Amino acid sequence: MKIKLGAIGEENSLVVINKIILEYRTKYEYFPFIYRKEDKICKFIEDNQEKVDVWLVFGQLDYQRIMAWGQAQKPVYCIAYRGASFYKVLCEALYKNYKVEEMSIDTIPYDELMLGFEEMHIEYKTIQYKMSASNNSIAAYINFHKRLFMAGKSKLAITSSWSVKMALEKIHMQVLCVLPLRVSVRMGLNMILTEFQIKALRDEQIAVQVFDYDLHGQDDSMCSLDDLYSREIIVSQKLIAYAKQIQGSLKIIGQGRFVIFTTRGLLAAYTNDFKSIPHDNYLFDIEAKLVACGIGLGKSAGDAELNAVTALRHSRKNKNGEWFVIMDDKKIIGPLGEKNQLTYDYYSEKLQTISEKASVSVTNLSKIESAIQKYGRNTISARELAISLQIIPRSARRILHKLVAAGLAKEIGDENPNYRGRPRKVFVIDLND
Repeated sequence: MKIKLGAIGEENSLVVINKIILEYRTKYEYFPFIYRKEDKICKFIEDNQEKVDVWLVFGQLDYQRIMAWGQAQKPVYCIAYRGASFYKVLCEALYKNYKVEEMSIDTIPYDELMLGFEEMHIEYKTIQYKMSASNNSIAAYINFHKRLFMAGKSKLAITSSWSVKMALEKIHMQVLCVLPLRVSVRMGLNMILTEFQIKALRDEQIAVQVFDYDLHGQDDSMCSLDDLYSREIIVSQKLIAYAKQIQGSLKIIGQGRFVIFTTRGLLAAYTNDFKSIPHDNYLFDIEAKLVACGIGLGKSAGDAELNAVTALRHSRKNKNGEWFVIMDDKKIIGPLGEKNQLTYDYYSEKLQTISEKASVSVTNLSKIESAIQKYGRNTISARELAISLQIIPRSARRILHKLVAAGLAKEIGDENPNYRGRPRKVFVIDLND
């Protein structure tokens, strides 16, 4: 099956890929989108989310805009204008006897400029340069070059934007436009093919999902064997309907436990890449109460089943009805769909060493690492830690004090000095033992 490729760029950029894409006609179904105003870039993606499998954009500036927008539902790849693309234009500028001090350059990564000048043994006193940024408009780059040209400081503009080139040529400024090389486009297309092949293989991995239901309900005295059997049939019917949605098969273990076998790709699609729980009547419109759910992924059915049972144990430690996942690399994700969802390691040699030193479990240490990454800082209060680990604040304080005693954390003050009641201490944590 062909990959549906959406290519976004200015007209001059798409001319290059339009020639090359013919070589890949058996691999790609091609959808070109030409823009003349930068506000169209994200609009193209928004209007065609379901039409394509992957987006390819030309230039770091367009890529930064899309990443800052943050609503692309499909992977976005970038053909960057750097390396040989820039060297080609630089050689042409030097051949025409322009000095570096007479050039104004935009959007080319600064380290590429420095590397180009160094490798070509070019000496210079100053560089007139404007870096790419997602909040910069085409007009901002035009004004950058125009201002320097009108002041007599720039005789040549080097840009990666065709729109900038056309605008500057109207005021009779000399412009060279950096274009993607064909080899760069081919490398980008080949990289997409490789990554999609890897993803296809990964999506075919076995996925096992284990459900534990409480068939007895709240009042054991009112529950007969016939009641239990009736409830098991009802749950089975609901889970069969759910299994059809993910093209899986149901196995009834007994005593409220049910197992579904499917593939990673189908289950990932149904759970938004293991970020949420599907809110279907198949799962929740059931009299019996869901106690826990564990999902396991693996290269074999045996590995996936072991991971699913382990994930189930993690789910049981939390409140009823939560879903946990153990990936094939032993990373744990959960609880799915919750604000405090974390991704942490099931085992780590580094954390094992720290665990022995601080008498804190590897699982909790991994959760702490994940919480720190999630908060984007290495400071945390006992309240925040309790929420992340789903434990009571007193237990969180006990863990923090153990880390302090082991030299892995330090108390740095109160979260809110004016807070009434017990002060909320803040700790800085460093697990790089």
